[in-house]
Amino acid sequence: MIQTLTCRMEIASAYGLDCAVFMHHIVHWAMKNEAEGQHFHDGRYWAYSSYAGLVRWFSPLWSIQQVKRLVAKCKDAGILLVGDYNEDSKSRTNWYAPSDEILKVYALQELAPGMVRNRTKVGSESDQGRFEIEPHKINNNINTIPPIAPQGAEAEEKPKRSPKSIPKHKPERFEAFWAAYPRGEARSEAVREWDKLKADDATLDAMALALREQLKSEMWREGKGIPYAVRWLRNRRWEDTGLKLPLPDTGDYWAEDPER
Repeated sequence: MIQTLTCRMEIASAYGLDCAVFMHHIVHWAMKNEAEGQHFHDGRYWAYSSYAGLVRWFSPLWSIQQVKRLVAKCKDAGILLVGDYNEDSKSRTNWYAPSDEILKVYALQELAPGMVRNRTKVGSESDQGRFEIEPHKINNNINTIPPIAPQGAEAEEKPKRSPKSIPKHKPERFEAFWAAYPRGEARSEAVREWDKLKADDATLDAMALALREQLKSEMWREGKGIPYAVRWLRNRRWEDTGLKLPLPDTGDYWAEDPER
């Protein structure tokens, strides 16, 4: 159980205090694993824990249902990556990694040595932008702290996509696929696989319908067993559902939201 909670003010302002505290915890363990040279998958270092383990760590701050909602909130906001690197397929342990946006906030190339120690001093130059709070100061209802987007000169412009992340084959349909797919890692690799596949419209419709069915599955709704988009394309995972061609003409399959 942690005694003092630490977070970055930039993240708290943008996504809420609870998300900032939770993400600081994830960054801490990801950097610890980097320092120890372990749990490196798909280009980044990961921390892993069951929901029960997270509850014990943050006790008595959050219940297991609050932890689940917090994980979903951070994932939906794009600041938390959730993976499955368990050797045992029956394991319910989730793997977590901070997004590139979070890594940029922490400037980890400079803070990495400090992140693996239990620092409590506040106010030094290396701690600018951080603040610590007592556990009872956090509101237990994670939905009561609305996210606040940066405004004015402090708001950063979104970086333009590199040419490698823009497909040549039916780019508008790729963007619809990318928006619908629940994981946002390795876009350039997914673009390369998409262009290599060169799927026709009928196949793309089948892919869209299959993805909608997979999004309804219990495992995917819990964030488990979801491959990177590049692997989904390369391994033709849309064929897992057994959908047959041709499909009825019902319009833009990507545009219709799946029932969750």
